[in-house]
Amino acid sequence: MTYGTGKLAAVTKRPGRIEVYPGGDGWRWRLLGGNGEIMLTGEAHPSKSKVDRALRRARFVFMTAVIVHVMDDENGDKVKLRKAKKAKPFPSPAAMIRANKRLRKSRA
Repeated sequence: MTYGTGKLAAVTKRPGRIEVYPGGDGWRWRLLGGNGEIMLTGEAHPSKSKVDRALRRARFVFMTAVIVHVMDDENGDKVKLRKAKKAKPFPSPAAMIRANKRLRKSRA
């Protein structure tokens, strides 16, 4: 199933997922891309409910974060180059499914 149309559809043919799993030092989470590769991992939490709370916070941060390009100068200090162009927000999965259904109807 493809979600959405255009460039976004090429990325979302298989949506990623977040896995919550027990680690040696507590409960952890990892974000898997559509290809199954690990993209991000989270720190250990004492319970699954704490992981759920951390994921809700992370979702908010990802949706509102600003991308800043940074590099090291000759002294090894971080130098902010510029803010990236403001990205358009991703549509919700429900909106992508509706767009895909409309596209299929228009092609039929």
